Amino acid sequence: MSTPVFSNTNASISSDFIMVNIHEQAQTPDQVTLNDTSQIIEMAEVNVNAPTEKTVSEASGKVVPKKRTNKANAVTNKPEDVLAVRRKQLEARIVALESMVESVETPPPTLMPREVSSSRPLRSAARDVWYWVRPVTNDCTVQDADCGTEIEADAMYQELLSFESLKHPASPYLRCIQCLKTMHKTHIWANRSGGLTGAIRNHLEKYHPASYYLKCQEEGMISPSRWVRRCSA
Repeated sequence: MSTPVFSNTNASISSDFIMVNIHEQAQTPDQVTLNDTSQIIEMAEVNVNAPTEKTVSEASGKVVPKKRTNKANAVTNKPEDVLAVRRKQLEARIVALESMVESVETPPPTLMPREVSSSRPLRSAARDVWYWVRPVTNDCTVQDADCGTEIEADAMYQELLSFESLKHPASPYLRCIQCLKTMHKTHIWANRSGGLTGAIRNHLEKYHPASYYLKCQEEGMISPSRWVRRCSA
């Protein structure tokens, strides 16, 4: 007959003997130690195989940015160092400004200054007017018998004139040279200030346009096209 065995394990009791479930027996101390050791080894392997920061960045293809150092913070707080830095910055700025000024004042070598043409006679000088009048002392009409003599005297007077040096005559009266030459008529203006040049110019443009505009074109006061256009008007 079997000897009864008392155990904490699950068992089914029969009349003749006790059946013990071997699979649910308590673990021995050696088994407990072995299981703990295997768990420790597995944890160590997990820690070893854990991805580091470098491997994560390499696996993802992204570069982990490095921390930037602020250059302003790198400057020491010493007063002499701060003044030296500011002095260098000021000197660099002065040099840059001087170079900018020089570049503005100095034209590029490829740009040649345009030749300045001789200036045209100013219309305000009224040289186009004074050339066609002759100074006289009175407003008397030239007689028919004296027309030939006066016309020759007018021609000699104009030949002696220098167009560039023409000025307002100082005589009391002024007589139109072209009126006596072309129409044998005497046209006289009182030599006074205020509208005199405009009156003489209007007279020349109206009654003697061809001679007046031709002389202006010869002296460079108007262009040939303008002279032709005005004469045909």
